[in-house]
Amino acid sequence: MTAPIAGHPHAGSPQAILPGVARFARDTLLPLVMACAVRMIAATWRVRRTGGRLLEDSLARGPVVFALFHEDLLVLGALHRGLGILPVVSLSSDGELLARVLKRIGYATVRGSSSRGAVRAARAALRALDRQEGSPAVAVDGPRGPRHRVQQGVVAMAARSGRPIVYAVARAAPRVRCTSWDRFRIPLPFARVEIRYGRVEPPSKAHATWLREAEDLGQRMRAWPDSSGGLR
Repeated sequence: MTAPIAGHPHAGSPQAILPGVARFARDTLLPLVMACAVRMIAATWRVRRTGGRLLEDSLARGPVVFALFHEDLLVLGALHRGLGILPVVSLSSDGELLARVLKRIGYATVRGSSSRGAVRAARAALRALDRQEGSPAVAVDGPRGPRHRVQQGVVAMAARSGRPIVYAVARAAPRVRCTSWDRFRIPLPFARVEIRYGRVEPPSKAHATWLREAEDLGQRMRAWPDSSGGLR
């Protein structure tokens, strides 16, 4: 019998098995559990939509650029399945987990962000718009913030594709807030959730206007009537 070589454990040994178990838990089990939890909790929410017809009418005429704040990824992701929306997800480890969870609840994704893989993500999103394969969803202040500051990428995508921007913002109560830069929002079971939609026509293709148009979009998204019933 040949003695085991140091540093090369036999297949089936604990040293060989544990990394595989960890990968399975990280790549398969955790996304499955999180997706199931999202589905179950979202099913209990009491949802009110303001301007929901605007989204439906816009999608009926073709794909749009769907804009949201990073803190609303959970709420809006749980409530917009089956509409042909393609979330743009970063290439980070957190983004990989999010992409796996989104796949479990029914989304295809576009991978990349403003800080990594931006060109590839932009090309894939523009191709989807051009071929009418779906509506890219962009967290306009992601992946690192500042919170609620709209970056120019969403405006550039709409301008180059000639498609309108449809934005959605959410509020919920009761909910918990994470301590992350975006103050990520997690509505609790049976929470009241309100979603407000708006639409911006395709921006100018002139680069010089994109910063101003991004600022205007941010003002629209941050605006919220005072009669919010305690939701925030």
